[in-house]
Amino acid sequence: MQGLARFGSSFVLILSCFLMVSSFGLAGLAGEVRAQSPADLLKEANNLLRTAERIMHNGKYEEAREELEKVGRLLESTPAEDNPQMKTIRSKYSKLNTDIERRLGPATAAATGAAQPAVGSAATPAAKMPASVQRQFRELQREMEKTRQSLAYDQWWDLAPSMREGRITGAKKAIGDYRVRLDGLKAELDPNLAQSVDVTECETLLATISTLHEQRVSEPEPVADQDSAVAEALALEKQLLDLHAAYNDRFQGVYSSTMVHGSLLEEQLQQGRDGAVLLAELEREVVPAIQPVLLQIAEKYGDNPMDIDNALYDLGLKNDHFFGSRFRDLYSGLNNIQKTRAATAQDMAARAGDTMGGITGYAEEIRLQKLDEAKEMLLIGQAFDPADQDVNRLLTEVDGLQAAMSARIEADFDARTWAGDIGDFAGPGKPAELVKAALDYIQQQPNWNPSAKGVEILAVAVRGQWDVATRDIFGRVIQWRLPIHLAITNTELKGN
Repeated sequence: MQGLARFGSSFVLILSCFLMVSSFGLAGLAGEVRAQSPADLLKEANNLLRTAERIMHNGKYEEAREELEKVGRLLESTPAEDNPQMKTIRSKYSKLNTDIERRLGPATAAATGAAQPAVGSAATPAAKMPASVQRQFRELQREMEKTRQSLAYDQWWDLAPSMREGRITGAKKAIGDYRVRLDGLKAELDPNLAQSVDVTECETLLATISTLHEQRVSEPEPVADQDSAVAEALALEKQLLDLHAAYNDRFQGVYSSTMVHGSLLEEQLQQGRDGAVLLAELEREVVPAIQPVLLQIAEKYGDNPMDIDNALYDLGLKNDHFFGSRFRDLYSGLNNIQKTRAATAQDMAARAGDTMGGITGYAEEIRLQKLDEAKEMLLIGQAFDPADQDVNRLLTEVDGLQAAMSARIEADFDARTWAGDIGDFAGPGKPAELVKAALDYIQQQPNWNPSAKGVEILAVAVRGQWDVATRDIFGRVIQWRLPIHLAITNTELKGN
């Protein structure tokens, strides 16, 4: 459409037209606009790169190159910018392009006649790698690439020390495994395939991993500028980790509970003696070394692992899960010393108290021995906690109990007389005959007089009537018993 119109003092020609665009054109236009978005560019380039890499690993190198050319065109239309993600894509593109061209090299040369046999010579058919073997090479290459990437991580020094050490240790083991597997695969190959692409790529990649491993082992950690607070925290962490390595194992067995767990008396006493020595050594050698550092950490960052780790995080330090947990180990060990002393002293007091309270339940001849054992337990308890009230009270009581028990036993001993045979023995047999038979029987037993004990039987008496000892299943008597008393002495009793 056109027409005239006045514009100021002049006439102008007015042209009118319509923009006719098909729906297909609009869609295409919108697509081009979207393609200019950086996020869309990155996503499309990544997808194309993954597709090209997958096709290459399937052995379709020409198709892979065609796919990669799309990435190239996409990158050419993208202005260079200081974008880490775009730099990564360009780096992947360059590496993949090199890999594909290298793999295509022999085939391209053959197609252009660069490796034609001489005229008149017989053509030698090229050796071909079995598909199963080729898959093993590619699987090995994929595994080695993972190891290479773990060592070549571009933020290596941002990893926790334990993670870096884990990767270095894992790579060292993997290098040996890769060498064995690669040599095994090469040993089974046709000699004409010794320099094939799969072999050379694996060798090159293994050499790269070995070099990276040596580099990671030997390179020093970069020293970044630190403010005084960070430097102080790192210095304290090193002190703490060194102290933990030197002393933490010394707290084994110090768990805020009794250190005596044996079932036999002598075992219990020995555990008590050893435990008291261990705690004394900790207080003399370990506590002075670790207490000042723990106090400094507690005053600056707190006295529990969470507070410590949060304080370090606020300073911008990574949490390697060592500082807080190592502090807790040493702090608990230090705190458990006094708890263990108190718990063991109480345990010794309870054991001795039980013996003293039930002393009359023991046979008369071992009562004084039991009181001696109770006193030794109390002395061990006192070594653990000299201020324990129960231990000190029982130590005072046990001496008095020993004196009273000794006097009572002596009086009972003096008051006793030998009763002899009962007067109304009903038989069968006469007491004198039975006494002689009993004495003969006892003296024939091999253990009746242990060596060097000087056991002597002074008298034997029948002190009761015959009684049924055992019956069979029909109620018939098959064994009888007769109570016999013996008066004996030995070298020890004669001495007393």
